[in-house]
Amino acid sequence: MSEDIHISPVKVPTECEKCGTKLEYHGLGSYICPACGNIQLDDFGVISEFLRANQGATIKDIVYETGISREVVEYCLESGELAVANEEDYFLTCHKCGKKISGGRYCKECYASLTGDLKQAFGVTAFSLRKKNPFAENQNNSAGKVRFKR
Repeated sequence: MSEDIHISPVKVPTECEKCGTKLEYHGLGSYICPACGNIQLDDFGVISEFLRANQGATIKDIVYETGISREVVEYCLESGELAVANEEDYFLTCHKCGKKISGGRYCKECYASLTGDLKQAFGVTAFSLRKKNPFAENQNNSAGKVRFKR
């Protein structure tokens, strides 16, 4: 049972290092103090900023320059939100076929295959994804009009 629980290794700031106020999540690994406006980054944010400033950086560069452990860097890359640009530094492998990938858990081909399989299994098509208005009297002429049935 405990194997199902996964705790993120990413360090997340909770209090402002300047004034001690509880931080608010701002997105992409950044946190803002509502009291003083100080911005702090979690590990994900640090890696993201480093990759933005150093395009083409390798995993070794990230670990050496940021001081963040390789385990945390791997975790952030597997999340699919970040990816390395240098093909020689691809150390992640597709969970389905074993191909080397720059980020995420699956290569593009296996991802497309898996999503196609899921859509087929659940009978999802582009047409069935469109929501129909259950209250519209005439589905074809209800555009821009609100109609209710009692």
